[in-house]
Amino acid sequence: NSELAHRFGAYDSMIEDMSMILEFVSQIKKLIDAAELDQLDDQSHLSTIQGLFIAALSVYGRCFNKAVGRKITLRESYFKEAEIELGIHRKLMKLRNNYAAHWGEIDEIAKLESTTVLLTARHIGKRIFTISTEHKAPMFGLLNEIERNCHYLKKNLTVTRERQYNK
Repeated sequence: NSELAHRFGAYDSMIEDMSMILEFVSQIKKLIDAAELDQLDDQSHLSTIQGLFIAALSVYGRCFNKAVGRKITLRESYFKEAEIELGIHRKLMKLRNNYAAHWGEIDEIAKLESTTVLLTARHIGKRIFTISTEHKAPMFGLLNEIERNCHYLKKNLTVTRERQYNK
């Protein structure tokens, strides 16, 4: 129950959160890559993809928001030497706060369409097709950016955790 143990546990929890987000993104990509156009018309596929995307944003944002009992909260200063990741972080937090956690204005970051989801196979522009849906859903081009930030944070959280332990 020492302060060090609590801090170590908090860092370990955030590292696990990054792994969970990476798994969500991997599952989304598998669903997109494996699906045929007629399968993607099925609302359950779209709902699964959207649910995993919202879960990824929610878990990501959790690490940057205060909670009772949590000893560590990440801040933007964690990106002080990573300008690209900071920009991605700001996009993700805006989506988390205005799309996943609350419904607000999303503006140009997400470019939401009220009845269209755009999915790109392998996210490198090989093909683009649209699927009608009843719900608003984000552009999935952010998947690679989510992965980039999660890998960055996971690496740096691991280093910080080890530094805390070796003090």
